[in-house]
Amino acid sequence: AFVAVLFGWHAWTAGLVVSILGLAWWASLKWPTPVAARTPLHRTYNRHFGLVFYVSALGFAAMHLNNFRLGDTPFWLMPALVLPQFFTGLVLGWLRVRQGIGAAIVLHAMFNTGPLLMVALLVSLLPEGMTPK
Repeated sequence: AFVAVLFGWHAWTAGLVVSILGLAWWASLKWPTPVAARTPLHRTYNRHFGLVFYVSALGFAAMHLNNFRLGDTPFWLMPALVLPQFFTGLVLGWLRVRQGIGAAIVLHAMFNTGPLLMVALLVSLLPEGMTPK
């Protein structure tokens, strides 16, 4: 979708987006999740999986805070910025555990593609003199 925003919405950019999503979906079907070796590290990971899961979702939310201008945002508004990102991380993590990494990548790509394509569509529909520079 980023390529479509840069070069405009054409048949080849749509084909590229569909191809990448198709490859990620195919990867999730092709290889089943391997059975990990039963090592002490694996047992420790399994014992603390809940903590790892929630901390990784929080890390996902923290990484996406760069989408906002935090210096201009009041402190009381921070939960409204963090919680949707955190819940998205939980959903993607759940999907990763249940369906595999390919399914999580496809959902994340679809989630990110929507706003990008909407901006590309709106820019293409603007009158000639009103396009952003």
